[in-house]
Amino acid sequence: MPTAPHFLHHMARVTSPWGRRRVLSPLTPLLVSSALLWGVVGAGATTPLTLSESSNHHTVNVVAGAMFTLTLHNTYWTLTPLPSTSALAEVGSTKVVGSGLAGSGCVPGQGCGTVSARFVARHAGYARLSATRTSCGEALRCTGAQGHWTVVVHVRG
Repeated sequence: MPTAPHFLHHMARVTSPWGRRRVLSPLTPLLVSSALLWGVVGAGATTPLTLSESSNHHTVNVVAGAMFTLTLHNTYWTLTPLPSTSALAEVGSTKVVGSGLAGSGCVPGQGCGTVSARFVARHAGYARLSATRTSCGEALRCTGAQGHWTVVVHVRG
């Protein structure tokens, strides 16, 4: 990790699980980019970490006790349950919130809305968060990587 990143106000650099450096869009919310940039989000951190589609195929570092949110922007996503021995635990239950059709521009069958879950880092180790979907819209089957989302979370003790 760089000690004095000159790109802080432009974009965040993160490392994918395969060792490739990736640059996130300047439109990525600062709460995600700053947390990923510094590499560790603690329980007392002032900036909450939120994972989303832009986090796909990345590794995120957090400290034990940290809480964060995962929000995927389509109601067709299904989160894979974590094993009971995982370094992460889901807090509460997964929430699926569809957007109302009236005035939203959402066509029935499009999956407009979000799937979100909160997690706590329980102990040091690695955990893989993943989600799948088979439908990518009304009568549109997902192809290739469209139906798979995954992030590796490294919990530091």
